[in-house]
Amino acid sequence: MSDEDKRGAIFVLRQRERVRRVHIAAPSASLHYLVGAMDNEYPILQRLIIRSQAQRPENHNGTRNRNRNRSDNVTVTLRAEFRAPLMHHLILSNVAIPTSSRLLSSAGSDLVWITLQNLPASSPDFHPAHLTAQLGALSRLEVLTVHFSVAIPNRDVRRRLQGASTMRVVLPRLRRLAYRGGTTYLEGILARLETPELRTMNVEFFNQLSFSLPSLLQFARTTALTFLSAELHFDEDFASLIVDPLDKYAGGDDGRRTHPLLLQVKGKLLDWQVTSILQICSAIAPLLAQTEVLTLGFHKIGPDPAAAGAAEAGVVEAAAGWQGGDIAVDRVQWRALLRIFAGVKTVQLTGGRVGDLFRAIQPRHGESNNSGNDIGGGEGEGNGEGNGEGEDGGAFSPEVLPVLQKLVLRGWGIAADVFTSFIAASDAAGRTVRLIRK
Repeated sequence: MSDEDKRGAIFVLRQRERVRRVHIAAPSASLHYLVGAMDNEYPILQRLIIRSQAQRPENHNGTRNRNRNRSDNVTVTLRAEFRAPLMHHLILSNVAIPTSSRLLSSAGSDLVWITLQNLPASSPDFHPAHLTAQLGALSRLEVLTVHFSVAIPNRDVRRRLQGASTMRVVLPRLRRLAYRGGTTYLEGILARLETPELRTMNVEFFNQLSFSLPSLLQFARTTALTFLSAELHFDEDFASLIVDPLDKYAGGDDGRRTHPLLLQVKGKLLDWQVTSILQICSAIAPLLAQTEVLTLGFHKIGPDPAAAGAAEAGVVEAAAGWQGGDIAVDRVQWRALLRIFAGVKTVQLTGGRVGDLFRAIQPRHGESNNSGNDIGGGEGEGNGEGNGEGEDGGAFSPEVLPVLQKLVLRGWGIAADVFTSFIAASDAAGRTVRLIRK
């Protein structure tokens, strides 16, 4: 911006009693001047949108994978004196709110939409107790989004929460909650928040070794979320748990609706993805036990077409280009994961390489009941040598899904012969599982 443009914009922003809407998208260097001019009360301001362009715009490429770009270290901070008592829409991107600010609390009951994107991790004082306390007066709030640019270390969040208030805040009209960051910060929010009318919750976790989510189950039970259909998707860069009230394939999903519950973890390695999703599913296991339809999507990039044809013909067991060899799976982890969905009657398989995955988590030909090949420790189901594996070494077996009735294959590249042994084992166990291709 030229100096003349800056002077003109600052002049306009200082006409506080005349400004109803502010929408600024500019480089952070210019925003420092503009935001600095907003240092008092705006009595009729209704909509505030400030987007700092310190980061490159996000690339939504139309697939499940979203290439997110990290913001740089230049952050714009609102003035603590800035207030807008009639504001109903607040959208900030790469803009920090100081703890001394009364922006949220001064807005009162008029605020219905809050989006805080790319919050800087350099503001540890903006901890969950502080945030929820600011939300206490927002009785009409309907949408809340809290996205961090990078994860705040969990230990830093725990330290800031020591001695903080544990008072719960009720948001009676909140219908949509979105979060991106670490688990400890989210837990700090959920432990202090009640949202009886919540319909949509989207969460994206950054990489971390373990996922402790004791408040997630209690929070989900106090919302309007329903758990009848679930999806597990394993993509190139992340894994997802999606929970819907109904099976999307039964209702002609148009692809544009939001999911009632979406929990996503970033990471590439399959075993790491499974371990992470297992911990997340375990946190809400009593609710997932109600699901009747489970969709398992395997969207990893597989081998070239020639290798894929050989795999479908049974020439090779399973080739996985992203790991340079056969699919390496920990079947103990898979058994623990699938057992959470013990009430499932229909399993739907989708993704070009899901047949390879299914084959990999089945017992290998000639494998004995106590075989320990390719079995690692996990979740108390064995000692890494197969002694706790149960009836067979496979993860996908009739004993793991005791009431399964239908196995539905969706999409291309799934060879039906891969499932022959599973269907035969179900028949031997006295239960008929229908194999359906759609």
